[in-house]
Amino acid sequence: MAIQSVMINAFRLHASKFMKVSGLCILTYDYAVTLDREVDLMWGTKWCIARSLFYLARYLPFVDAGIYHYCESRSGAKSTNGTPQHSTTATEAYIPTPQMLSPLLRTQMNT
Repeated sequence: MAIQSVMINAFRLHASKFMKVSGLCILTYDYAVTLDREVDLMWGTKWCIARSLFYLARYLPFVDAGIYHYCESRSGAKSTNGTPQHSTTATEAYIPTPQMLSPLLRTQMNT
């Protein structure tokens, strides 16, 4: 029962990371498709509240995603000497390693 729960949690973690990346891809695609309209309609106009709100709504998600992914990469498990116990490189971030699953296993064994 505990192993099944660990596997379900690992799958959810895996799916969650893919959803984050796919959301960022959709955001980037939308930005690329509508950039020409932004240049025509917004660049070169006077600053007003509408233009400020437009830029906040348009670029704040990129800032938010950057901060989120930075904090996510920095919040990895730490060993006693302060170095990360597991790597979060692009290829390893989506493959659950034993080091990533060990907190889940310990939690399941304690209950």
